Amino acid sequence: MTVDGRELTTTDLITIDGATGRVILGAARMRPADLNSPEIKSLLEWADRERRLKVRANADTPEDAARARAFGAEGIGLCRTEHMFFATSRLPVMRKMILARTDAERTSALDTLEAFQETDFYGIFKAMDGFAVTIRTLDPPLHEFLPSNRTEINSLAAEIGWRSNDLTDRIESMREENPMLG
Repeated sequence: MTVDGRELTTTDLITIDGATGRVILGAARMRPADLNSPEIKSLLEWADRERRLKVRANADTPEDAARARAFGAEGIGLCRTEHMFFATSRLPVMRKMILARTDAERTSALDTLEAFQETDFYGIFKAMDGFAVTIRTLDPPLHEFLPSNRTEINSLAAEIGWRSNDLTDRIESMREENPMLG
């Protein structure tokens, strides 16, 4: 293939203009596509007329679900509930539930997590407006919610009033050899 009279090799960097199909030698300055442009709308309408499959999105939050609907998704193919708990404001509550020493501590954390999920699921179902939503219940091993490096372990231990060595031992006791097999 030649671009601007130059024969390309496998190591040449090229850019393809998605709107015109023009091949440009080297890295061109990029700009986000205008998803409301008449060209994009026409292309998506053509695809909608010909396709036989429904398009579903992965969405783990109400905001993701609303964005998916705005882009034409006809449902959610996978809502990963564990992603709801990795948010900065929620991770400490998840950690309290995992590390609870008493039933009362665990129940208190679970009540808070339940409220988070009720709010999230309400928002997701509302955004989907009757379209299907596939929900995967909590999947990862519990140690994935806990810190893995010494600095984070020390910080969490100080925050919850534990000795760092005790927290490290507790985290290690939860680690799975092969998390894919449970």
